[in-house]
Amino acid sequence: MRKFLTGYLIAVFFVVMLLAGCISAAGAADGWATHRDVRGFAVDVPPGWSLAYDAALHKATLGGADGTRIVIRVATTKAALGQNDGAAVGASLAKDADPAVSWSGAHLVSPVIATYVGSAAPRGGKAFFTWASSPALSIGYLYTETGTPDALANDHATIARVFSSYRILRAQAPSASSNAAPTLRYTTFNEPQEHMFSVELPASWSREGGTYRQSALDIRPAFRAAQSGGAVIQSGDPQIPYFAMPNNMLAMAGLRAGNWYQAGPGVRLMIRNYTSGTEFAEQYASTHFAAMCTGFHIANARPRQDAVAQLNAMYAQLGVPTTVTAGEAAFTCQHAGQTMQGYVFSATQREATQGMGMWSVPLLLSYFSTPALSASAHAALDRAVATYRIDDAWAARNAQTARNISDITTRTGHDISKIITDTYWSQAESENQAFEKIDDSVRGVQNAIDPRTNDRIKIDDRYEYNFINPTGKILGSDVDALPNPQFQRIILQP
Repeated sequence: MRKFLTGYLIAVFFVVMLLAGCISAAGAADGWATHRDVRGFAVDVPPGWSLAYDAALHKATLGGADGTRIVIRVATTKAALGQNDGAAVGASLAKDADPAVSWSGAHLVSPVIATYVGSAAPRGGKAFFTWASSPALSIGYLYTETGTPDALANDHATIARVFSSYRILRAQAPSASSNAAPTLRYTTFNEPQEHMFSVELPASWSREGGTYRQSALDIRPAFRAAQSGGAVIQSGDPQIPYFAMPNNMLAMAGLRAGNWYQAGPGVRLMIRNYTSGTEFAEQYASTHFAAMCTGFHIANARPRQDAVAQLNAMYAQLGVPTTVTAGEAAFTCQHAGQTMQGYVFSATQREATQGMGMWSVPLLLSYFSTPALSASAHAALDRAVATYRIDDAWAARNAQTARNISDITTRTGHDISKIITDTYWSQAESENQAFEKIDDSVRGVQNAIDPRTNDRIKIDDRYEYNFINPTGKILGSDVDALPNPQFQRIILQP
């Protein structure tokens, strides 16, 4: 039982640290500053450190006074990368990051993650390279830390924070819709109970949240923000417990689905069949939100395994009997005489230990708003996901679990960073627009907005992602990654 609860807490840390890996708040009180670069990235810079960026190589280099060097680089290639090819690319990039270091051969942690170790004298270091491929394009992220052994040991926490803060920023074109999100001013909300986390939320919205601790290992962080007039965003739900799956042993004790099982001092599990991330998102929307609505209708539901694919690969590589599934649901209903629309994303984690199946919901994100305010709600939830950060002092008091998963969270951060920006409502179609879309699909074109001029254009419909540079050159791709910083995303119109 203790092993399960530790596994669940690992999942909780995975979620919050993963979200923290997107971007940090600017101008931190400890002297750190967030550099948001117009060329397409953001990173936290420690006090006294230098930052240089090579736009041609998409390479950010940070240097400390003690000689420690951090290099983060994004690389693309117009071909699929198998595990051996990817490992070779990573080795080449690591050598370029610090030629003074003699790097070992690649160690494949998973089919899409390779690690490298540098000699210890006079300079050593570590590097890892993770990549994603389609038949026509691959994108990879390299993270390296190099320096003297003493400097690397002293800078360990600094390096981890820099790595976790790095984020790709994609160019956003102005929306032609009257439903575009207004500019919101954000301030930091600090969790008041245990000072576990901080998150940026709209300054004018009401905010609440806390670390709802049921026992030493049952920790349920959550927050909520609401805009007057009809928009609410939420992360977590302190009412959701841990779950035990029904089995013969429980049945013999007279415990069945819907009953509570006392697993230990202060630890109660709800007996319930395992529910996938997609199913849980639908069920949560249909219970939590439908209770305040009439005419509730699920408009769309789909799995989002892209958000947890590398995490599951890591668990499999390590032999951990854990599976995570993710999914989302979009819905509509009527509330207070207004049409409302909402969105729920959830990830559920299942673990089988000692003959008993346990599962939990380590990630739950949602928003609920009028159509007129949906862009604001969407933007606020996106900002919250990007700025959620665990307090260093709190993490130190709970450090063992954090250390166990630090590698996993860093390597999978890029998979989850686009969850909120790729929702059903961000792509929803009206009935008339849908017919126009069908007509265009026959002709092989699709509607879009040129981000340079905000004009409507027609482009090839073969690719899911399309980009344009200042000269008007258009590139299509099956991978959501800018070909280089000179390109901007072409906004498809439903």
